[in-house]
Amino acid sequence: MILQKLYEYYNRLGTLPPPGSELKEIEYVIVIDRNGRFKRFESKRIDKKKCASFIVPKGVGRTSAPKANSLWDNGKYVLGLAEDYKECNSLFVEKINEIAERNPDDASIQAVKRFYDIPHGERLLQFESDPLFDAVQGSTGSNFSFQLEGDDCLVAEKLSLAAGNDESADDSIDGICLITGQYGPLARLTSATPIPGNSPGAALVGMQVNSGYDSYGKSQAYNAPISKDAEFCYTSALKALLGKDSHNKLKVGDRIFLFWARERTA
Repeated sequence: MILQKLYEYYNRLGTLPPPGSELKEIEYVIVIDRNGRFKRFESKRIDKKKCASFIVPKGVGRTSAPKANSLWDNGKYVLGLAEDYKECNSLFVEKINEIAERNPDDASIQAVKRFYDIPHGERLLQFESDPLFDAVQGSTGSNFSFQLEGDDCLVAEKLSLAAGNDESADDSIDGICLITGQYGPLARLTSATPIPGNSPGAALVGMQVNSGYDSYGKSQAYNAPISKDAEFCYTSALKALLGKDSHNKLKVGDRIFLFWARERTA
């Protein structure tokens, strides 16, 4: 019932991120020219607790294994400044190259590819001359993205670039969605939702593999079959209701209550 109402809320609101994307805070933007040369860092911090938010490709689900997002990520993946972050950075660069190969005529993604074609040591020398570099070095857990000099949006805001980058497209099965009642591709994993008091990767719906929750040969989220479309809608609605600027939540002690209207009345 609650999942269905969240799904309806997403579709009724009409202002939440479109399928395949999410609203994400980005703290630093790397401005580059068409040749991929670093120009400057730009801070998108608004105050001590908040950064500007942008609609970017939906982030991947992470466990213990490194996995890169498309066109944006934290500093470990985007910059790879420390030796420990080389694997993360390599995965991010690999994804950039894949996107650039699919979009040969887009100047912004080609510029990002050229940025990573420049030797790491040379890029580091360019970074060190920037007045924000010290702050950047201390914020590797923050989110970064790119902007082509002269553009009025981030590269990550060009959602069409990341189209076709759905890694879950080939590993799903079809079934009847318990939210919509329609037959179609089911979500194998439910997206993480930032529910206070839980781990950052906690999901509202999920069953751990081989832990006694599997039923009739099904595993993970297939035990509670939800279509990919419905899963995106209800998790996006829940993230919006739990957001920093949300007026639809109330904290009482260690509990958070969410509330929203059934329909628009004005």
